[in-house]
Amino acid sequence: MGAYGSNTPSLHYSTAPVKVDGVDARTLVLSRGTRAVVVVADYVGGGAAKVTLDRKALALPDGAAAKDLETGQPVESPAPGVFTFELKKHDFKALIVE
Repeated sequence: MGAYGSNTPSLHYSTAPVKVDGVDARTLVLSRGTRAVVVVADYVGGGAAKVTLDRKALALPDGAAAKDLETGQPVESPAPGVFTFELKKHDFKALIVE
């Protein structure tokens, strides 16, 4: 994770660069350059997650795509900076966005 800035003490946001709809989740976002790692963790019942990233704040390119960090499979993107997937109860999904 150090490659994404986790060892950079000044890495913080006053307003989160990510919004999650459809599930009761918490997020961790690490970015460096034009890449980001986004971890979405469910705390209630799971469901259809919709993750919207602030591409400008994260310096992501217009055509940024996401892959599941564990499987390498692409994540559905119905609009630029928006990613959707099923999240199981008490589970998490890590995305690599570039």
